Amino acid sequence: MAKFSQEFLRQMANPAMGQGLFTAAKQAAQLPGQLQEQKTEGALQSSLLGLEQKAMAGTLSSEDYQKAVSTFSQVAQSNPALAKEIRSSLSRVGSAMGSKQKATDQNRVRSEVANLRQAALAVQSNKQLDPEQKRQTLAKMKTEFNRIKEANPTIDLSSFEGMFEDVVVESAQLDRINKEAADDEAVQTFSNQLFQVKDFDSLETTTESLLKANPEYAEDIKRLSQVMERSIENTQARERARVERQFDMTGDVNGLRQNIQTLPEELKTMVESELAIAEQLQNQYKNDTGWVNKPAKNRAEAAIKKAENLVDRYALDSVQEDRKTIRGIDNDLEELARRGPVIPKESEIEDTAEAMALQKNKDYSRLPVAQKAKFYDQAREELKNRNLSMYNRDITVLERRRASITGEVIEEVTEPPKSKFLEPVSKEAVEAARANGQSDAQIRRTFQNMGVSNAKIIELLFD
Repeated sequence: MAKFSQEFLRQMANPAMGQGLFTAAKQAAQLPGQLQEQKTEGALQSSLLGLEQKAMAGTLSSEDYQKAVSTFSQVAQSNPALAKEIRSSLSRVGSAMGSKQKATDQNRVRSEVANLRQAALAVQSNKQLDPEQKRQTLAKMKTEFNRIKEANPTIDLSSFEGMFEDVVVESAQLDRINKEAADDEAVQTFSNQLFQVKDFDSLETTTESLLKANPEYAEDIKRLSQVMERSIENTQARERARVERQFDMTGDVNGLRQNIQTLPEELKTMVESELAIAEQLQNQYKNDTGWVNKPAKNRAEAAIKKAENLVDRYALDSVQEDRKTIRGIDNDLEELARRGPVIPKESEIEDTAEAMALQKNKDYSRLPVAQKAKFYDQAREELKNRNLSMYNRDITVLERRRASITGEVIEEVTEPPKSKFLEPVSKEAVEAARANGQSDAQIRRTFQNMGVSNAKIIELLFD
């Protein structure tokens, strides 16, 4: 293509350019001389290139494009020698405009589907809608999605396939995250309230009040209350023993040191620091007749109390963490039960059926419909059994994790023995099947499901 001037690129932005070009073409046809023809041809080429560049840059509107096509078509009719070049250039412009329109349409449709997905998520997350209302609304949205696909067959929307199922899962995950956060906050509040209690009567009153107001957290409250009950018992026992020892802190210090051996190192260091303070004060201000400095005695007792509180706080936090883990496991079990075993996808079944056929030295795509159906059914059954096995395995793993925290004993379920599969295909397999009580008709159907030819079946059963 010829090189064109910047002046014609500028002129292409002028709506009057089309008419001017047509006038110039008419004038060129009337002017004699080779020089004038060259000038007219150069101007035409410049205009065509300007048109192409605007089309490639995406700045050529549909209206201007239609005007340019009309104008240049008239020029081609007036100048047959330039018609080929004009048609070629207009073809390139048309292709660029087509690509631009396709991209525009694709962006528009994808945006429309993305908005539909966001609307579906909003519906699924709406707490004011009951499950049936959500189901019906999502069904309508799915119908709308199918309408969009049918109306735009050339636009690839495969990335949006299954988006409504994903929306349900995503919404459930968001609900779970929010619920778990609310649960953690609630249990933390219960823990803080119970941590302030220092006698049995108040503990009983507080526990009953919390249970009455929060029955859904009964197990959490009871376990936290049990921690504080043991703490109060230990504190009272230490205080009685301390009086009997005439306020000798050695027994408190030694007892607490034995109890913190399994704690995290950082916590052990903090507790040990308080115990060391109590020891130092006792060594400095207590003799054989007793404490010689009452404020020092009070400070030593406060250090012991702080050490006890550190241990109690850790025990409460441990219970909270265990209960949080258990709630997570229970949510997983509930979600598994709601979802059930994974249903095999059509593509997965087809791939498995093809693999089964290949194992039998058969080309799945060339098999008769009846044989393909047998491989397909066998593949679907195998995938269903595999998914069911994985589903049961996931449940068992979660139940065992839960039992390891709660101390419960779960009953081991023994899987029933799998039926013998007739493999390899042989006389021995037939005799073994008959010995197990299978009829020849059952054996024949089994071989047929395996893809064994009728001639081979007759040979095995009757020869």
